[in-house]
Amino acid sequence: MYYDDDNNDDNTLLGRLTELNRALSQMMRNTSERNIVEKLHTYQLAIKKTLKIMTKKQLNTISESSNEYEDRLERGDFD
Repeated sequence: MYYDDDNNDDNTLLGRLTELNRALSQMMRNTSERNIVEKLHTYQLAIKKTLKIMTKKQLNTISESSNEYEDRLERGDFD
């Protein structure tokens, strides 16, 4: 923090309050960024888990040709 000895008490107090306001604003931005990063990490874990489950289901499912798939859709079998 910068203090100017030539300023009177009011200006020094104003400078200190301004600097404090800047510091608090920066802390709020950092907290917000931290929260965003934490949420993104949570979403990343959820996506990985979902992909893992989907991959397991695909491995357990009998695959069909594209023609079989199209025929099934034409019949209205969407399961």
